[in-house]
Parts: sequence; C-alpha cells; structure tokens
Amino acid sequence: MVSRVRRRGSGLIAALLAAVLLAGCGSQELAQGPTSPGARTSAAPSTASPSPTPSPTPTPTPTPTPTPTPTPTPTPPPTPPPAGRRPAAPAVPPPHRPPPPAPPPAGAGPASRQRVGVSSG
Repeated sequence: MVSRVRRRGSGLIAALLAAVLLAGCGSQELAQGPTSPGARTSAAPSTASPSPTPSPTPTPTPTPTPTPTPTPTPTPPPTPPPAGRRPAAPAVPPPHRPPPPAPPPAGAGPASRQRVGVSSG
C-alpha cells in the first residue's frame, strides 16, 4: 500500500520534470537525452562552427508552453502501521461494570454498637 503511494508521487514528479525539460531545453538536446556540457558542444557542430548553408530545420528559441495544471488527487487513505506494530484499538466504550456496593448507612457499623453499649459514669 505504501509503495503504491510512492509510485504515484514519483510519476507525478517525473511528469512535471519532463514538462519542465520540454519547456526549458531545445528539441535537439531532448532527442539525444541528457548530455554533459562538454558533449553538447561536440554533438551540435552547427552551433560551434556556423556553416554557410542554412540548416534544413532551424531550431526556434524554446518558448515555455503553458502546462495544464494537474487536478488535485484525493488524499490517499492513511497507511497501515508497520507489520511489527499492533493496530490501535477502535474507539469502543469499555464494557459496563456494576457500580461498587453502596457503603452501609451511618450508625449501622460495629463501631456504633460499641458506643451504644458503653455506659457513662
């Protein structure tokens, strides 16, 4: 479940990165793939040494094309806990316990009996 979310996110990042590369790079460099700065000059000799004959397809200056804004995806459900952890218990009220026994009424305990039997004087 977690890996699916990561794949979706990386796909979105890859799509945005491709759109940025399309807008920022020339078509020739994009067709060749990512090249190092040193290899770029050797791969495009027409820019390094201008030839008297015009190139058959002049490369226009890249203009940033408006990319459609991605629709906001609904937030994924919360990821389950790792396998080693026990899931949290659902919010269930505790089982009903009977109330504790009521204390005896005042004067009914053994101490009160002792007081009754004590004579003063």
